[in-house]
Amino acid sequence: MDYGFRTTVAVELAVVPKIKACSTGCCCNVDRRIAIAAVTLELRDSWLQSLVFRTADQHLTYRVTDGPSNAIHYPAAGPYDWTLGYARMPVLLLRLKAAGFHVDAQAEDSKLYSILADSGVYPIYHQKDQAGLTITDRDGKLLFVAAQPGRIYKTYADIPPLVVNTLLFIENRHMLGSRHPHRNPAVEWDRLMKAVLDYSVHIVDPPGALEGAVGRQRA
Repeated sequence: MDYGFRTTVAVELAVVPKIKACSTGCCCNVDRRIAIAAVTLELRDSWLQSLVFRTADQHLTYRVTDGPSNAIHYPAAGPYDWTLGYARMPVLLLRLKAAGFHVDAQAEDSKLYSILADSGVYPIYHQKDQAGLTITDRDGKLLFVAAQPGRIYKTYADIPPLVVNTLLFIENRHMLGSRHPHRNPAVEWDRLMKAVLDYSVHIVDPPGALEGAVGRQRA
């Protein structure tokens, strides 16, 4: 009886580690499947991106306050920003101040907006399709107008479908597709990974050519 009792205990002690190991393995398999499902869902529907960007968007704001603003950020470069003068605003404001002008009101960025701008994230603002100078008299009668560019489409519906489809085909033929209506159209993962790989190679081998991921359509 004594030997039988010891044998039973030994068998039970030997089985316990196997059960624990099996449970750990099952948990790892479940975690792995959940991770794969989450990644697949994100690649297809951009659920996590929409959650993060929507939450951040609620705090990326600005308001117009009286006098000069101490919490405003201007874009540093870019053809659009140089053409419309956004990148030259600091210099232009200094020149106007030297000429006797003063700022009555200016935009003040929110705290999160300022943090992202200081970190190098491109400032967010409503981009104009057309800029220029309009002079009217006190009754609102137009005296002079100069616009750049001279002609624009007033609404998206005014753009000919051939032009829209051609540009979409060049940029991303799947951008407005109905197969994945919830996917983020600004991110195409295969082209993004190709850009990351090209940039990584460029860091190791600077003389090598660095191709752009945006605007290159796959064959």
